[in-house]
Formats: sequence, C-alpha cells, structure tokens
Amino acid sequence: MQKKHIFSLESFVFLAVVIIFFWVFIFVMGSANFFKTLMATAHDLLLNTVFFIMAVAVLTGAFASLLYEFGIVHWIHLLLDRLMRPLYGLPGIAA
Repeated sequence: MQKKHIFSLESFVFLAVVIIFFWVFIFVMGSANFFKTLMATAHDLLLNTVFFIMAVAVLTGAFASLLYEFGIVHWIHLLLDRLMRPLYGLPGIAA
C-alpha cells in the first residue's frame, strides 16, 4: 500500500498562488483599504444574503411540513401521478 504524504507539491503551489493573489490586491489597494473592503463585503454578504436565505429556508421547511401533515402532498400526488409517472418513470411520491 502506498503511503500518502500530508504535504505534496500541489499544497505548496496552491499556497503560493493564494498568497500571490492576495499580495497583488494588497499591493495595489493598500492593506488598510483591502481589509476594510474585505470586511465590509463579508458583513454585507452575511446580513443581506445569508440571513435572508436562512429565513426563507426555515419558512419553506415549516410550510412543507404543514403541507405534508395535513395531507396536501398526498392530494397533489394523486392529481399529478398520471402526468409524472410516464414522464419520469419513478414510483410513488418521487414521481
């Protein structure tokens, strides 16, 4: 069995590429502007995007569980079964 090394040439090449990539931005923008822009972008992304997607996912999950609990999923399955089974060829609710 071949022994796998923890660090390989690809590890060091990838690390060098990442360092050079960020160094170019820091060299052009200046370190203070670079980190200020980086943190502002991360903050905006977290507050305006991630929390919104998380809220939509929670509400959608709650709504889907209500549909399943009260039998609406089964009712929709009965309505769409004749169309979906020949189209996809899957059994049950998966179709």
